[in-house]
Amino acid sequence: MTCDEARKAIPGLALGEADVEVSREVSAHLDACASCRAEREAQERALSAMRGMIVETSERRRDAAIGAMTGARDELVERAIMRRPSVWPLRIVGVAAAVIVAVAIGYVALRPDPTWRVVSLNGKASRDGVAVGLSDVLRPDETLSMIEGTAVLESGAGRIELSRLACVTIRSRSRVQLMEGTMRAETTQELTITNRWTDRVIVRAGGATVASDLTNVMGSDAKEPQKQAGDRLRVHVERGQAVMRGSRGELLLEAGQKSRLDPEGTPAN
Repeated sequence: MTCDEARKAIPGLALGEADVEVSREVSAHLDACASCRAEREAQERALSAMRGMIVETSERRRDAAIGAMTGARDELVERAIMRRPSVWPLRIVGVAAAVIVAVAIGYVALRPDPTWRVVSLNGKASRDGVAVGLSDVLRPDETLSMIEGTAVLESGAGRIELSRLACVTIRSRSRVQLMEGTMRAETTQELTITNRWTDRVIVRAGGATVASDLTNVMGSDAKEPQKQAGDRLRVHVERGQAVMRGSRGELLLEAGQKSRLDPEGTPAN
């Protein structure tokens, strides 16, 4: 991967929206390239600062973004009128930076909230080694591990119920990574569940139980999961539709149907 390709992919990586394969390639490049690492750190700092400026309601987010972009435009006009030839190049740089920041603020303010909130917790869970409580928020790249009992998480895309010993990593508001165990997904839109690799289940306006092949469960309460070899996904569609997608094809499933990925990544009923 070249530096140009890595820098184009860094924003998606910082927002938790890059595919697993792209994330691996970018991470490998960053390990060897100090310049690109500095670029990613700068973008993450800017994104963190901008997130702190986001207000709660969509109307106020929209007003704040529009106000920021309008202010940047007015500043551009004013500086163009008042410019002096000797400092004009520096003014161009300053105004361009202001416009870029304003547009970025507008993008972050208006895009859907990528977080998931714990709305039910009957047992114990941890987030990256720290105990999780009711109403806690999980952000992209944070991992929730169930120790005992069950938990329910919600985002703007739907909700997921995690069984005992389940482990998930948040990627975005509409994508989670099932590292181990079983989860039940409910969505009125589209929710994607991936595993550690490129396998994925896409739930479309419905409900489905998804499990890693590390546990022998299919629509059960997973009280006593049995370990198995392999690391593939299983799905049982309860309502709506779902797509089971592996490295060697995909399969559209209707309510009542089940599917699993074989060791080669081919979907099978």
